[in-house]
Amino acid sequence: MIEGAIAQTILGNSTISDKIGKYGTGVAVFSRDVLPSSCGYPAILIAPVSARDFGVRNQKGSECFYDVSIYFDRSRQTEDAERTLARSLWNFLNRVDLGGLDEIGLESCGVWADAPFRHNDDDKFPGYTIRLRALILVTP
Repeated sequence: MIEGAIAQTILGNSTISDKIGKYGTGVAVFSRDVLPSSCGYPAILIAPVSARDFGVRNQKGSECFYDVSIYFDRSRQTEDAERTLARSLWNFLNRVDLGGLDEIGLESCGVWADAPFRHNDDDKFPGYTIRLRALILVTP
C-alpha cells in the first residue's frame, strides 16, 4: 500500500523517472522482493523493513520503514553519475508528500529520508539504498 504510493510518487517526478531504465512499456520501479531479470538499469526496488503502531492524543498511526534501493548495471555508468542520481532521489524523497493516501483511509503521511549509502547486491550489482521513515496517521 505505502510502497505503491512511494513508487507512484517517484514515477510522477520526470526529473528522476526519465533517468530510470525501462521494463516493458514502463519505468523500472518495483515494489517486490527482487528485480526482474529483464529490467533495464538503473532500476529502483522499494521494500518494507519494519513497522510499529503508536497513538497520538485521539489518533492512531504507524511508523513504517522502507528501503528504496537504486541499482545500476554492472557495466556501469561513472560512479559520479550513480552518486548524482542517488543524491537526486534522496533530495526528492526527503519530506515528500505521498499523495492519494486519503482514498485508503490514511489522513497524512510524513516521510523522512536518510542519506543514501553505497552497497552491492548479492549478484554484485552496484547500488545505493535510502531508508525512508513514514509516519502515518489513520483517519479517525
